[in-house]
Amino acid sequence: MNPLRTLNKLFPTLGIRGKIISVVLTFTMILTMVTIIFMQVSFRAVIGEQMDQKAATTIRNLTARSKEPILTDNIFKLYQLAYDTVEKNDDIIYVYYRDVEDNVVIHTFQEYFPPDLLKVNHSFSEGEYSLEKFQTEEGILRDTAAPVFTGPESEIIVHVGFMDYSLQAALGLATQRLLAVSGTTFIATGILVFFFTTYAAINPINSLLESVRAVTKGNLSRRVTVSSSDELRILADEFNLMTEKLAQTRRSRDGLIKKLISSQEEERKRVARELHDNTGQSLSTLMLSLHFLEHSETEEDFKYKIEEFRSLLQQAIDQVRFVSWQLSPTPLDKLGLVEAVQSFVRKYEETTGWYVELRIRDLEDIELPPEVEINLYRVIQEALTNISRHARAERVDISVSMEQGTLQLQIDDDGIGFNPDSLARENGEEATMGLNSMKERIALIGGRLSIESAPGRGTRIKAQVELSANGGDQN
Repeated sequence: MNPLRTLNKLFPTLGIRGKIISVVLTFTMILTMVTIIFMQVSFRAVIGEQMDQKAATTIRNLTARSKEPILTDNIFKLYQLAYDTVEKNDDIIYVYYRDVEDNVVIHTFQEYFPPDLLKVNHSFSEGEYSLEKFQTEEGILRDTAAPVFTGPESEIIVHVGFMDYSLQAALGLATQRLLAVSGTTFIATGILVFFFTTYAAINPINSLLESVRAVTKGNLSRRVTVSSSDELRILADEFNLMTEKLAQTRRSRDGLIKKLISSQEEERKRVARELHDNTGQSLSTLMLSLHFLEHSETEEDFKYKIEEFRSLLQQAIDQVRFVSWQLSPTPLDKLGLVEAVQSFVRKYEETTGWYVELRIRDLEDIELPPEVEINLYRVIQEALTNISRHARAERVDISVSMEQGTLQLQIDDDGIGFNPDSLARENGEEATMGLNSMKERIALIGGRLSIESAPGRGTRIKAQVELSANGGDQN
């Protein structure tokens, strides 16, 4: 993992000097934290062992001093002994005595005795003490227990609870001292790194930054020159290469925008022609029919013209629906590519009157990405539109198939054909706009499209798309 790259992602506005200082101080902090943790573990082990020894000594001393009050049945003195033990040792939080049947004799708790304490620390051997540790919210509690008497008379057991307050205080003091040393180290290291980075790296980078800012303002002809032969020289060379590629990308983008605008204008012209040539004429005919309808002489003539008017109106409605359907193929979203193409071909057969042979193979179980479906559909739509306008064809064959992970499209017509190489030169760029649009659509989804045609020999359009590059899934 690159620390500078990670800092750049976390703090994108942080300067180079700040990143370098941050890396150095981070490693210093990590080293300090490791040292603190190691010392805490060591201190905890040493002081914990001392606490265990202190607990053992305290329980032995308390059992020895408890014998006389118990034998003389002096409960007051036993209370005093227990309370003195708690008050004289800050680490002891309770003392209590119980019998072998877990009946509490006395205890030092202020309000009530916690009954859960009677469930712990019963595993000591006769004549020995037992020490159990368990974690609480305040720290580690050591419950030390021992019988006051050995042998058959050992009916009273004393428990002493030790909390590791001393251990926590010692660890806190050591941690404070280490943090103070770390703070001093941070300051000294930061000052040294600041001066080193200023003279060794920041000044050359600032010079490079001025050139970068000029390029960000749009001056892609600006180039960077660095006199050194280190990594900054490599950075400058890469920057110059990047600006050259950006200039190329800008030129390509401008060309694509121009093509997009041209395509949109061509689509608008096509829709306008459709509305003018078909829908407009139908509406004009409807107006004329209304005029004739007004001058009907007999009831029979009136009914005949009503039927004729209804037929013309339905034809106008169908034409408007057809234009709308061409603009947005609803079946493609609902039914998928196969049924959408079949529906499209049927409608074109009904509209144009010529025959289309459609063959679709091995696509039933293939789920195509949406961008592949819409672009392939538009290519078929554009091809059939061009054929209906220019080819004077009587028959069209369309084949869509899957072969070894590659989607194959082939469209053949028996029309008059044309010369693809001389079409633009002889008829202008607008004549090839539809063909270029098909090529660009196939290229957008990672495919290839070729056009084979000659005057009097019809036209063949072939397209190939690698589905593996577009995320096609087979169910």
